[in-house]
Amino acid sequence: SFYNLVKIAFLGPPKNAIVHKVVKGDSLWALSRTYGISVQDLCKVNNIKENGILSIGQTIIIPIF
Repeated sequence: SFYNLVKIAFLGPPKNAIVHKVVKGDSLWALSRTYGISVQDLCKVNNIKENGILSIGQTIIIPIF
């Protein structure tokens, strides 16, 4: 999306990414706090909704800027 392009232009491309496998108790909010990235950015990168439910075993990409 345009927002992602503007953000990437501002921050530069991610230096790396963490692949996180969802375990029991994980939530978007908890992952955002653990990795220091907003819930909105996690959702955009992974094409999921902010109120979406994570499934155990699901893979979440966490960009590192």
